[in-house]
Amino acid sequence: MRTFLALAALAAASLTQAQDVGLLLGVGHKDGGESTVWVTKKGVATFARKVGDAFLVFGKDGITRVSTKGGTAQTGAREVHIVLPDDNEHVIKGEEGRPETNYYVSFVSPFGIGLMQTMRREETDAQAIRGGFGGPGFRDYPSVYRNLAWNDFGAAVEVGHLFEVPVTRMFHDLAAKQRQPGFGQLDAEASPTNWTIVHQDGDWVLRGRVLGQNAASDYPVATVTDPRLGAHAQKGPGWARVRSEYPDAIDYVSSPDGRLTVVVTEGAVFVHESGGSTLGRRVQRAPVSASRVVMTQWLEGEQLRNAAAAIAKL
Repeated sequence: MRTFLALAALAAASLTQAQDVGLLLGVGHKDGGESTVWVTKKGVATFARKVGDAFLVFGKDGITRVSTKGGTAQTGAREVHIVLPDDNEHVIKGEEGRPETNYYVSFVSPFGIGLMQTMRREETDAQAIRGGFGGPGFRDYPSVYRNLAWNDFGAAVEVGHLFEVPVTRMFHDLAAKQRQPGFGQLDAEASPTNWTIVHQDGDWVLRGRVLGQNAASDYPVATVTDPRLGAHAQKGPGWARVRSEYPDAIDYVSSPDGRLTVVVTEGAVFVHESGGSTLGRRVQRAPVSASRVVMTQWLEGEQLRNAAAAIAKL
């Protein structure tokens, strides 16, 4: 009987290890632009390859493409283009007659897109502002976050719609502490729409922003594990373990079960087997330039099969 139970446990473990999984990994380039790397584990085989010069998100209706145009990784993009599966295209750009606006894409997920929106300084009438004293004056525009759901690009997503009450309360409590002497009059609370998530050291992290008259204060709130944002609780090796083998690593992501870890460096993406805190043998390498992780969409089961079929047609 014990032998039978042992064999059954071993068979179950083998099935778990053989579970197919896929990852759409979106990375930003150091010189601007973006790419998506498709990583799949099918049985004992693992594959990794670049599948497009855009962030490719898979949904029930097909693939959505997010790309940027103009600008650089340092200044931000002049336009953000979102092409839905039905080929309906949305373009996000600055308004006519307003200061030059640039956008920095912080995350892309099945839920929507997060943008950092910045405006250049605008010259003003110094005499009118300073009572006739001084030279040319400038007005500063604080950078703001915009978070847009796929179904309505004209409306921002409120933080309370995605995060539990304790996290939302922490978001506002931390915002209230951001007041700094000489920093300008700050809001007592962060706007519920003025948040983003940023990937760093293997995790997605919620960040808030409080706007002042001439500046903004940015602060971390909590680790994000909401699957709608492409996130999950980390079960793979830690950042220190990854850096011990890849001193030049920019970031890394692990599968929900922790059995696959993808390490991102400036010149290539490396795929490893993993388990718990262990970073196992390297099984694939994709030569893709990267400076940051912008998207992590993990797929399993029927969703994985449908995504693989859609990607095969690209």
